[in-house]
Amino acid sequence: VMVASEMLKNGFEPGRGLGARLHGIVEPIQLPGQNNTFGLGYEPTPKEVSEARLKKKSDIVLPQPIPPLDEDAEDDLVEGIRNLFLVDCNVILNDCTETPTTWDAAPGDVLNNWTCTPSPVRRE
Repeated sequence: VMVASEMLKNGFEPGRGLGARLHGIVEPIQLPGQNNTFGLGYEPTPKEVSEARLKKKSDIVLPQPIPPLDEDAEDDLVEGIRNLFLVDCNVILNDCTETPTTWDAAPGDVLNNWTCTPSPVRRE
């Protein structure tokens, strides 16, 4: 379409030849058709054609979008995590109820469950 509009813009008259003196070809050159997607000029073997047809018919797995979380889904997630520890892991609750794992330390409390490693940075 673009080529035809440019030719008409530059003085082409249908049925007359191309060129400055209208002595060139009258009919446009016909390009050979391309019946496949193997590449221009490539002649595929029958095996390649059948493999391409099978691949074209097979399902293509596309990534599924992640649905937005609404309040119900968030509540269900929190409840599911809570049930995971309350129902399935009673052993964990029995072990942890006597001594809490986290607490606010008061000034002067001695902590025995960590070590301090000096930084190798030299201060002057």
